Amino acid sequence: MVIVAQDIDFAMLLAKRNTAYPSVVLIRQRLKLSEDVLGALVMLMPMVEADLVAGAVVVVGDDRIRVRRLPLGVIG
Repeated sequence: MVIVAQDIDFAMLLAKRNTAYPSVVLIRQRLKLSEDVLGALVMLMPMVEADLVAGAVVVVGDDRIRVRRLPLGVIG
């Protein structure tokens, strides 16, 4: 399962739970239309598919993509 969100709460919940699933794609770009988000996801998937299958948080920013494998570790 992969959750697509524009809110960092999902990644924070995963970090607090110290779990490896579900994966999260966090959209941090300034995309307004759902078609723009969908287009970005279609282009992104081949690059991060293996990470998402293994369990990861993928952060898509305006100028870079960051991948962190889960579990992230316990956060206070």
